[in-house]
Amino acid sequence: MKRILLLGFICFQALCMNAQFGTADDFTVTDINGNEHNLYQILDSGKLVMVDVSATWCPPCWSMHQSHAMQEIYDIYGPEGTDQIEIFFYEGDVATTSADLNGTGSNTLGDWVTGVTYPIVDETESLTLDLNIYAPLGFPTISLIRPSDREIIEDMWNFDFGQMQVAVDALIAAELTSSVDGDLEVVSLQVGPNPTSDFINISTELNIVATTIVDAAGRVLMTNTGNNTSLDVSSLATGTYFLNVQLEDNKVSNLSFVKN
Repeated sequence: MKRILLLGFICFQALCMNAQFGTADDFTVTDINGNEHNLYQILDSGKLVMVDVSATWCPPCWSMHQSHAMQEIYDIYGPEGTDQIEIFFYEGDVATTSADLNGTGSNTLGDWVTGVTYPIVDETESLTLDLNIYAPLGFPTISLIRPSDREIIEDMWNFDFGQMQVAVDALIAAELTSSVDGDLEVVSLQVGPNPTSDFINISTELNIVATTIVDAAGRVLMTNTGNNTSLDVSSLATGTYFLNVQLEDNKVSNLSFVKN
């Protein structure tokens, strides 16, 4: 009876939930392959972390799993890609069995293991993660955790791959620029056209000291010094890029643009 109530509450609640963000509690878990993982050690290495708390019997969880969005993110940003993110699938129902995870049990909607290369955690005695933090409003909850301050900044439970990539790219860019001199004042600027195929123009009444363009992997692609308000980006491949603009009077601005 308890599981029926949970299923009714959690899965229907997931259809309209908003994340309750805050600081991510530290945890140490062991995945189904016997590998141990500590959250704060991963964050302290500078990596972003995504934690998907789901249940094998939960329809919205299964829909997210079948979209393969998290696997695509892991392929790009995980160890075999740019190595900027770690992702965990955490089974939030302690009663779930290995057979359920593999799609052969009686309490599952399918195979959750085949094709997944990021760590899967299934604890059978008690849950290490506090679901009041990692699934405050039900399953699925997909927390995106910022490494610089260990804050949960987004719940991506209903994101598609494109939306996840935008959120991950934005956080990577923010983390890249968060270590700038604390005496600098961050200001807002406008750039355009955006998207662009050739030039990006910076609108500012202040003199520009230098500009830097980086890609989603953090690679510096272009640097310019001097008061240059029009940047030729025609040689860049299609994609999202991040622009750091250093201005006079110890001011700085961080923006993004799309090259088509």
